[in-house]
Amino acid sequence: CACSSKETAYVTGMRSELRQAIAAQERYREAHGRYATDLAAVYVPPSSGMVEVSAFRPTARGFDIEVRMPARTRTRCRVAYEGSSPMAICGDRPPRALIPSPLPPPR
Repeated sequence: CACSSKETAYVTGMRSELRQAIAAQERYREAHGRYATDLAAVYVPPSSGMVEVSAFRPTARGFDIEVRMPARTRTRCRVAYEGSSPMAICGDRPPRALIPSPLPPPR
């Protein structure tokens, strides 16, 4: 896509939040042997309010998450996570691997 640098920055921010949500779910799984069925129990988006979780759905082997920045862009990013090689899909961009980040301390 011929995206502006602002749009690219927004998408980067949303991908970062997807990574944080995945890390929070992985911490929960390590402690409880399964993923949380309520994302709000393990992950709180940043207090800036720019990024919000617009959809969360537990699945048999993982979960699906969609995030957005409604005040900044119409683009949404989503990931279907089943424990390995998560791929973020953001708007009309090609799917992109989310490099797992080390498990940060809880927020």
